[in-house]
Amino acid sequence: MDEQNLNNIDEPIEENKEEVKEKISLTEGTEPHPEDSENLGYDKTEEEPFSYQPYGSVTPEVEMTSTDAPDTSYKKGIKVFALIMAVVILLCCALTVGYYCGKSSVKNSSGVKLNVDLAAKPSNSDMLTAAQVYQKADNCIVGIMTYNKSYVSSASGVVYSEDGYIITNDHIYDDIAAAKFKVYMADGNIYSAEYVAGDTRSDIAVIKITDEVKLTPAVFGDPHELYVGEPVVAMGRPTGAETKNNLTGGYVSAHGRRSTATSSYTMRFIQTDTAINPGSSGGALLNMYGQVVGITSYKIAGAEYEGMGFAVPMDIAKSVADSLIKNGYVEGRAKLGISYSEVDAVTAEVYDMDMGLYVAGVDATSDLHGKVVEGDTIVEVNGTKITNADVMLDAIETAKPGDRITLTVLDEKGKTRTVTAELLANKGSSSYSMVVSDDKDNKDDKEDNYTEEFDFPFGE
Repeated sequence: MDEQNLNNIDEPIEENKEEVKEKISLTEGTEPHPEDSENLGYDKTEEEPFSYQPYGSVTPEVEMTSTDAPDTSYKKGIKVFALIMAVVILLCCALTVGYYCGKSSVKNSSGVKLNVDLAAKPSNSDMLTAAQVYQKADNCIVGIMTYNKSYVSSASGVVYSEDGYIITNDHIYDDIAAAKFKVYMADGNIYSAEYVAGDTRSDIAVIKITDEVKLTPAVFGDPHELYVGEPVVAMGRPTGAETKNNLTGGYVSAHGRRSTATSSYTMRFIQTDTAINPGSSGGALLNMYGQVVGITSYKIAGAEYEGMGFAVPMDIAKSVADSLIKNGYVEGRAKLGISYSEVDAVTAEVYDMDMGLYVAGVDATSDLHGKVVEGDTIVEVNGTKITNADVMLDAIETAKPGDRITLTVLDEKGKTRTVTAELLANKGSSSYSMVVSDDKDNKDDKEDNYTEEFDFPFGE
């Protein structure tokens, strides 16, 4: 192509450039060409100066910088989508972490966080019928025959782990020295088991099947989701370890009710009117989702009582069982080491005393030894007035060994003083014994004497 032709090509280009410049050289107060006004979206009257107004009733939130700026709306759409997805992912992660944290950090009836894994109630399903609960839990509830050469007794238990750990009550072998165990499964299998460890204070014990097995553990639920009046069922073998599981139904009568089981110590139980009979000890208290929320322990029997059964809340039972399996004793539990008599409002008025705990004795190992004497009355703990024994019990149960508590003490002359005490560790003890004792009644005197005086919480 020759130079002349090239020049001819350039000329119309230059003319077009000038034309475009004239069309886009618009300033405020000038009028665009009518056709350009329509194409660009200008809204103008002859009387009014030029102003920009995009079409549509909604003004898009976009900052216009240049008429020839590239269209980046698709990039912004991708960014918004990515942001939404990131938020969704983070929310899912937070819910997942919260769920598992909630499962593994559960407070017991006294407020202590325990490292236990408890299932929450299903939020998207209705309660099961009693028949459905029975079918769901049947394989997890076992009969236990406890025996030696001269004595045989039956109890119940709950499958705790796949490899054969069974949770039950500590008192099931109380009268049987060097006790041996047979475990009766719902499928008819019978296994030998051995004692692992037990704790009189909580009335929880663990035995283990010695055969190689693969069992179906129970689903353990959070007892703090229970409410008074909620229907529950108890499962166990009150008519004999070798029989089929029995089911009885009732309601939660009270939650966190302090009572005394087989020892002289009080603890918080789930109270229920569900029938708990001899042989049911160590069985399961279940909610209507088939979750084991407590280990049945005992009932108050007598002509004047009816429908007062008690179960160890599952958070406490599981925490104790885990420690018994791991250590052979209960870890992280505190005690003060005194005995006392409670002076409630009525007693204080009748005997002209101050409400509190009347000290009956101080253990030689207690940090209060030499600081508090028999006849003193403890009237406050950590600045809180003691209106009943629960105030002190709760203060100690929410603490751990090595923690210090502050007590306000009133002596017999009415003089007040403040003392501090370091809490001791209480590893607990079990009623399991390898030695046959001829003096069993004397052994039980201390444990049964809880009408007037108590060993202080977790005391030995």
